Amino acid sequence: MGSYLGDAGGITVGAEAVAYGTAAATFVPQHPVSATLGTRVQRIAPTHLGVQANSLAKFATSYSDGELVVLHIASGAVIAPIYTQLGKLTTATYAFGTGVTPDAVSMSAKVDHGGLLMQYLGLVVNSIRWDFSMGEATKVTVGVIGRKGTKESFAAITQPAESGIHMPSDIGTVTIAGVAMCLLSGSITVSRPLTGSDRVCLGGSTIKQPQQTGRWSVTGRFNCEVSADTGNNTVGELDDYLAGTALGDIVVDDWTLGTCYMVGDPPALGSGLATFPMNVEALSLALVTTA
Repeated sequence: MGSYLGDAGGITVGAEAVAYGTAAATFVPQHPVSATLGTRVQRIAPTHLGVQANSLAKFATSYSDGELVVLHIASGAVIAPIYTQLGKLTTATYAFGTGVTPDAVSMSAKVDHGGLLMQYLGLVVNSIRWDFSMGEATKVTVGVIGRKGTKESFAAITQPAESGIHMPSDIGTVTIAGVAMCLLSGSITVSRPLTGSDRVCLGGSTIKQPQQTGRWSVTGRFNCEVSADTGNNTVGELDDYLAGTALGDIVVDDWTLGTCYMVGDPPALGSGLATFPMNVEALSLALVTTA
């Protein structure tokens, strides 16, 4: 009989602390949501005239890319294999966009597609996005690129305890420059440009370790309620927007965006309770978890 994918499946990750492309010594199960991570295989077309059928088995170097979507969990011991790919200060503090040296060179991952287990090595993270919304747990979308995947002998992935999942009710502090803000939903993204699948030496069978090629980007998109009430004054932020001055730090629970500037469009006029789509760019992001 068929098997519904939602009835089974899992994602487990581990830091490759030894060398790029060497399988992690320890894999840590995550709370899986979805995964588009997969192997990309490119066929090389016939190189000369007179060949009608593409019968020669000529392939370009394969690689893997895509996204892993998991739930953010308060335990640093669980989520660390992902976050340490971009930077870490202490046992429970992660710094993004500040030039902090990552704890690991790359990441390994295993994805259980409801009975089909694939393993991917040499994954380098190019982006992490956290999505916050009332009524939903905080989701983490991780963009990666690495070496091609291999089919592994099936082994069930046991998910971690649900007690540490970050829920909307866990968000106790939302401030701009120390002043409370009424946040309805939002997302925070850190990203860095990497070399891609075209970086292969002649004669090589795998892509080289992706390298950072430009500046970090730390951005936030927040849906706020427009209010002039004390403690929820997002109207006042428009003054900084128009003047092009810094908003200060934005704190969303354990996430701190350092030195933010508002960018993009001001709120549109419409009926109903006014909301304010606040788009910001920041210099850095600090995230604190439990040890």
